[in-house]
Amino acid sequence: MASLQNAPDLYGAVTAAGTSRAEIQAPDRRRVYSLAVTAPATTSPNGAAAVAAAGQPSYWSASLEALAAGRSVLAGEDGLVFLDDADQDAQRLFVVSAGNVRSWHPGEQHLDRSDLEPAEDPAQAWNVLTVGAYTELGSMTGAAADFAGWTPWAPRGELSPFSRTSMAFSRAWPVKPDVVLEGGNVAWSPDGTLFDTPLNLQLLTTNAPLGTTRLLTTTHATIAATAQAAACRRR
Repeated sequence: MASLQNAPDLYGAVTAAGTSRAEIQAPDRRRVYSLAVTAPATTSPNGAAAVAAAGQPSYWSASLEALAAGRSVLAGEDGLVFLDDADQDAQRLFVVSAGNVRSWHPGEQHLDRSDLEPAEDPAQAWNVLTVGAYTELGSMTGAAADFAGWTPWAPRGELSPFSRTSMAFSRAWPVKPDVVLEGGNVAWSPDGTLFDTPLNLQLLTTNAPLGTTRLLTTTHATIAATAQAAACRRR
């Protein structure tokens, strides 16, 4: 069976197409584009392999740079095509997640892990608002009995263990993430060998689809932080 996934070279074109469809349907509406999906690597605009997680430009990040500046983007046979000059009246705000740390190792510090996990594509784009996560959820109060003796890994007020950073980027690159919002915490077992995400260290949110499932569920990481940032736009 053929894969339904888009090729990495097309991520920018897909994002541009989605942007265009929304603007065609309601051209005068004030909006913020929330992008809570990332990729670890892609292909650079010059055709060379690039590890976007290390901060190098990619087709995807280049598309967001152009769209944020008020340009139109299409995918041509030779790559991305920028149809017009930057238009200040057509500038767009993209709120992009920095990407999540997905695994942790016994004996390490959570801040060290975040520094070793660079922000993912397209969060390295200069002209987007890149969102990471911090946490105020630093207590096991209300945790399930299965987590007796477990401890929150990140102290209250620190970077969330889920959040990536730009420590691995070139020094010439902007510091990412630009802002951090609540993204939940991780707990570690009494012997320090296991990590888990108990519900009391996550954020409460609505569930979907309505009417067929429980009304509420939990969320966490830079996905949750990005949703909060997009909701904070000036009205």
